[in-house]
Amino acid sequence: MGYFKHVRSNVKGGVDVELGEKSIIVGPNGSGKSAVQNSLELATRGFVTDLTGRDEVKRESDLFSLGDGDTLESVAVMDDGTEFKWSTVKKGKSVKSADFSAPTSVAWPVLEVESMLKGNAETQRKWLLRVAGETSRATIHSYITDTDIYDRIAKRFEPMEEAELLAKVLEVVSSDARKSKSRMTQAETVAEALSRGLGAEPRDSELDDLQARLNELRSSAPMPGAVHVSQADVDSAATRANAAVNHWTAARSALEDAQDERAKIQVPATRDLIVQMGKTLRHIEPHNPSACLVCGTEVQRDWSALADQWEAQANQYAEIDQMDREISRLATMEESRRRVATNLVDNYKAISEKFASQPPAPDNSLLGEIAAAQKALSEAAFVKNEWKKVRDQQSIVKEARVEHRDLSNLKDDCRSAMDALVKNSVTAFEQAVQAHLPDSDDFRLVLGDKSVSMGFVRDGVLHTALSGAEWARLTLAVASAQLRLAQHSGPVVVTPKERAWDPDTLAASMRALSDAPGQVLLLSPIRPKGRLPKGWTLVEVG
Repeated sequence: MGYFKHVRSNVKGGVDVELGEKSIIVGPNGSGKSAVQNSLELATRGFVTDLTGRDEVKRESDLFSLGDGDTLESVAVMDDGTEFKWSTVKKGKSVKSADFSAPTSVAWPVLEVESMLKGNAETQRKWLLRVAGETSRATIHSYITDTDIYDRIAKRFEPMEEAELLAKVLEVVSSDARKSKSRMTQAETVAEALSRGLGAEPRDSELDDLQARLNELRSSAPMPGAVHVSQADVDSAATRANAAVNHWTAARSALEDAQDERAKIQVPATRDLIVQMGKTLRHIEPHNPSACLVCGTEVQRDWSALADQWEAQANQYAEIDQMDREISRLATMEESRRRVATNLVDNYKAISEKFASQPPAPDNSLLGEIAAAQKALSEAAFVKNEWKKVRDQQSIVKEARVEHRDLSNLKDDCRSAMDALVKNSVTAFEQAVQAHLPDSDDFRLVLGDKSVSMGFVRDGVLHTALSGAEWARLTLAVASAQLRLAQHSGPVVVTPKERAWDPDTLAASMRALSDAPGQVLLLSPIRPKGRLPKGWTLVEVG
């Protein structure tokens, strides 16, 4: 199994000590005794106990309070040279994740038991099941009515040990049972609110009758709000159509007159040539060329006079151009008025036909009946829909009630299984501890609703305030029992809690702890009386 022979660190000012298989660290309060234990814990477990009033401190930034400077390191070397190491560094305000090298698992049974005793009842039950329980799925099933639900929930958290799975399933079903009850209560509240003052639910046949009555009323008259054509509407459409036709006729007459006047004027075929010649000569005039632009013969010309002559011939056609533009305008206006007149005439025809074919306008009494029938149908449909919502909520209530019943039953079954298995675990743990005690010591572990107590029974009373010798025997027995139950084969460190020793009691306790499994690390403010028991190493600090 081996033991840790050398520990060094910069914890609490620095540690560098040689240890034996059974070691007592002696020194006054504040001298650094706990620094040795903290250093060994840090190197082998990656965390320390009993720091700043907390059971376990694991976060690197919190652990940095153990050291100084920008590094924190602890190294533990076993008697066979195997090294365990934990280290981290600080960079600015942040601390790096630790480098942790642990070749094998190290058991600290006394610290584990102390941590269990400080936990709540649920933590203590889980610990007992894990350490001393003999749980299997078949054993748990023997307590469970609906194993399918249990297995379905357990499957979500596999792989876990069965004891942990049982605790996890109990946690889940307890939460789900509360949720299903809340859902059921909420649905009941909604259903009650929806049905309050709602009246009887109309049957489908009643809705059909209301719809048939409404259809009958609508068939006997136009729908309320439908447009009804009157004689005044017909007369108005006729007036607008006649006016539009008159406007169109006037525009067409003006266009025809203008076209007739234009037809009387004869325009020579050379008109465009004359106009272009006048423009060309006006462009040539500034250059005053000395030769003909066509044949090149030298000539003397008054280009300005020549341009005036041709422009004069072209100007006589300006009036014709003005007439052509007016004819174009009149043609556009005539087309526009034709379209308007055509549309208004078509509208007049449609209104006239509708007026001739429409039924008589409904009277006010018929419109009132239609409105009343529509209202009755709408109200009945609304009540029908609200009752559907009520039934939906009632379905939720029924479903949630069944779910809550199943989950509550499973919760009770899991609790029964947990209680029975924990009871068996307590018995198994008591027997395992008792096997390492003399017959004169009657060990008992009592699991209460909120805490665990353990000690020796004398005269039918459980005593937890033990003498030094009793305390040493109990520590040894609990550590041995836990190691045997856990089947741990690696290194073991037994750390009895520091007490207000007297020299005789300390010496007697050390002799009792000589048979402890693994390495013993005992802290004391005083030295034991007489010679050290065989196999013990004394380490003085401070």
